[in-house]
Amino acid sequence: MSRIDELIERLCPNGVEYWALGEVCKLARGVRVVKKNLAEEGDIPVFQNALKPLGFNPESNRRGEMTFVICAGAAGQIGYSKVEFWAADDCYTIEAAELNDRFLYHLLFSQQNKLLSQVRKASIPRLARTAIEKLRIPVPPMEVQEEIVRMLDSFAELEAELEAELEARKAQHAYYRDAIFESRGNVPVSRLGDLFPFIRNGFVGTATPYFTDDSGVRYLKGTNIHNGVIGNNDYTYVSRDFHEAHLRSELHVGDILVVQSGHVGECAVVTSEYEGANCHALIVMSNGGECLSQYVCHYLHSTRGKKKLASIATGGTVKHILASKIKSVEIPLPPIDEQHRIVDVLDKFDALVNDITKGLPAEIEARRKQYAYYSDKLLTFKEKKA
Repeated sequence: MSRIDELIERLCPNGVEYWALGEVCKLARGVRVVKKNLAEEGDIPVFQNALKPLGFNPESNRRGEMTFVICAGAAGQIGYSKVEFWAADDCYTIEAAELNDRFLYHLLFSQQNKLLSQVRKASIPRLARTAIEKLRIPVPPMEVQEEIVRMLDSFAELEAELEAELEARKAQHAYYRDAIFESRGNVPVSRLGDLFPFIRNGFVGTATPYFTDDSGVRYLKGTNIHNGVIGNNDYTYVSRDFHEAHLRSELHVGDILVVQSGHVGECAVVTSEYEGANCHALIVMSNGGECLSQYVCHYLHSTRGKKKLASIATGGTVKHILASKIKSVEIPLPPIDEQHRIVDVLDKFDALVNDITKGLPAEIEARRKQYAYYSDKLLTFKEKKA
């Protein structure tokens, strides 16, 4: 920071000029491609309506080291490609002679919320070209830009390294979990219907008229369950009268919730935080006391467990699991002390790769906040008076 402060004091002590982006940058719309003509792998990524490549092309129409903005689909998302790429027709690339390419990326990324606020909501969200061109941006001396890039890139690179490490740990976790359950061949098996004598559906029907504020009862849906945990986002609450009328779907500590439709088979164990909540269109399995719910949940997330749940799923594009069918699923059941040992080992892996309060996710979140803090500090300039 002291180095940048010195540069600003020496090169632009009276502030920097601000311009509409369209006055100092060149926007170029990409060229349409047909997805069926693209390869699944290759060296030339094609960006269309998301930051994830649509596919790969034998040719490029943009150089590497270039910033782009998605204007339909994931409209308002800011991307940067280090390699040559193909910009499709919903991808606008931006370049300017007076701006460092990477500085331009950091600058636009810091103002992404302004672009997102102007996205037109429709079946396919769209961002107008003029919204990008009217964005006011500072143009500091090139030496200042380069020093800011050096600093912000150091944060971005560290975050990328941590994310790569997290992906490696997730793969390691999945491998180790599968290895544990693959070795259960000589262990007795039990039906879920015997281990969980009370298996039923959460409320199925229209609960919207009974939605209320957080003075009501928490109402969980399939969207609240990911990566083996109940997420504390996107909460809905229902009235206490509704809850009392549907106590069959009331949740208790140790219950397992299984997603019925969409990402079927995702499951999580109810903790004390969700004791007494209600739920919508989830399979609820209440433990009979002869197994650990956490052990069963880990098994259902293993490759073997997923295959067994997939074998009872019905439907075409949208898969569905019936509560009556899940009762017949058999799982290996070692002695309770062995279940505790397995849960202890796999819970440690889970905390490392999934818990936002500790392990790698917490470290990544801290780096993102650090980047946001310094990005805001470094990319805010005093405007030079005319």
